Amino acid sequence: MVGCLFYSLLLNVEGTNLLESDFQFVPNVTRTVGIMKGGFTLIGNLDKNGVFVETSRNNWVHSSGPAYLLLNGGELNPQPVYEYRGGTLVPGTMRCGGDFVPAKDGETIHLDTYVYHPKAVRIWNLPGYFKLVVKPRK
Repeated sequence: MVGCLFYSLLLNVEGTNLLESDFQFVPNVTRTVGIMKGGFTLIGNLDKNGVFVETSRNNWVHSSGPAYLLLNGGELNPQPVYEYRGGTLVPGTMRCGGDFVPAKDGETIHLDTYVYHPKAVRIWNLPGYFKLVVKPRK
């Protein structure tokens, strides 16, 4: 919260923008992630194409092991998401139980044309993350 406030102040000193910001994709295939499937939380990694590679599994009630980022499920309502497929983003819905359902008439886009911001439709199986890059305005 303090970081967001500081960033906002820097951008709006005397009504002028002193900084430019953008988000840059940073690949990361070593991050430990989890997905919900069939009553289990599967633990593993995403490969460079966004394909999940399982290394272990836990049941939901008795889960212990490495820390991980849960990629799917856990929401009370279905959420719009993109699924990453080797550079292409497929629009669809993430159901509450963790199943991705592609949109019937959804238009796929390339990752290079996706514009990330904190409230953008998320890419549920992105093999990396978006990093905020701030630089002085020219």
